Amino acid sequence: MTLNEIVRACRGSFGYPADIEITEISADTRTIRPGSVFIALKGERYDGNDFALEAMEKGAYAVICERPIPGAKCIIVDDIRLSMLLLAESYRRSFPVRLAAVTGSVGKTTVTNMLGNILSLEGKTLVTEENRHDETGMPLTLFKLDAGFKNAVVEMGITPKSGVSALSVAAAPDIAVITNIGYSHFESYGSLENILKAKMEILDGADYSSPLVLNFDDKLLSGVTPRGERRVVFYSVKDRKADVFADSIKTENEKVSFNINYNGEKFHVTLNCMGKHNVSNALGAFAAAVTMGVSSENAVKGIEMYVPDGYRQQFVKTKSCRVLTDLSNFSPEAVKAAVDIIKNCEVGEGGRRIAVLADMPALGKKSSALHRSVGESLEKSGIDILYCIDSHAEGYIQGAVKKGHDENKARLFDSSKELAKALEETVRPEDVVLLKCRREYTPLEILAELDK
Repeated sequence: MTLNEIVRACRGSFGYPADIEITEISADTRTIRPGSVFIALKGERYDGNDFALEAMEKGAYAVICERPIPGAKCIIVDDIRLSMLLLAESYRRSFPVRLAAVTGSVGKTTVTNMLGNILSLEGKTLVTEENRHDETGMPLTLFKLDAGFKNAVVEMGITPKSGVSALSVAAAPDIAVITNIGYSHFESYGSLENILKAKMEILDGADYSSPLVLNFDDKLLSGVTPRGERRVVFYSVKDRKADVFADSIKTENEKVSFNINYNGEKFHVTLNCMGKHNVSNALGAFAAAVTMGVSSENAVKGIEMYVPDGYRQQFVKTKSCRVLTDLSNFSPEAVKAAVDIIKNCEVGEGGRRIAVLADMPALGKKSSALHRSVGESLEKSGIDILYCIDSHAEGYIQGAVKKGHDENKARLFDSSKELAKALEETVRPEDVVLLKCRREYTPLEILAELDK
């Protein structure tokens, strides 16, 4: 894009010559190259304006910002986040890639990565990185597009100001996937029906005939009916009425295998991870891929390439024990899915299953009831010891004890230091520990303690 096009797209004001080609758009001074444009984003702990001059020194031609910065050539905008979305919308339309958009309360990152693996077998594919699925992260993903890309898979979360709609309009997806409707963001939206409406906004930027892929096992999504000529493709872990469904699910050696049934054929799959929820994620990626015209064989091959990363349901062997780390997504559905994995983990002779659970945020008036509900579900999980952190997590213990868990084997901690000390004193080499903690509770430090 030319700088003139960028200024017009983001509705900015710029008082310098602008008939120049721009090589890159970035919000990170570490990646700034000559001829690029720097976006001065502001966050809770940083102000991009403080790095504007550094960006100029490294070769940036201009800085997008909300106020003049002495010494920098500034494209002044009223709202930098809105301007990023407008710019991303214009930039995306410069490249005729096949773009898939993925949203949902749980599983959207896994489906995004699986589908990215599949599409990469057929050409260069851009995939959302590092959970960049909000109104600033998604534009930064789209700004990485170039003429060499054939496909893109973009993850979309609910943003505080604009739901999913603005992200969809900017990305203009050719196909959309919704994994499920859960209690994430319940505090803001007040009901699952409202969350469904927000997730359905993923279609706002799509063509009226663009396909929609939905999880048939979700009660709300299974009731969605298409409008006009839109094709809806359903997938299911258990219901044979779905277009794509699974059977013969088996867990062994920290892997899960199953058959994908599609169009009268069966395709055997072995995943490098565990959990029935990941079978569902694989079905969603497969359904999207074949709907996009990918062969079933390549869809299976791409799914089997998937390996969890970033402490997202990863097994770590420490000197003290084996740990399943899961530091992402703290909705009731995600916590239950993580517990379901440890239930199927093998332990050594005399070994125990220990669950370390942090509380679930943003559940509003449903918080206490949902924490207790998750605790009650632990009855069938085979959890021997339950450690929880944060006062809201006491609901886990209340629910578990109500269903028969030994109250002497359940503890609530106020700090990660106390928790780490208790784990050191408790764990044995034969044990397996689920570490389902948010990063503010320093789970990596707890992991390091177990490895001493």
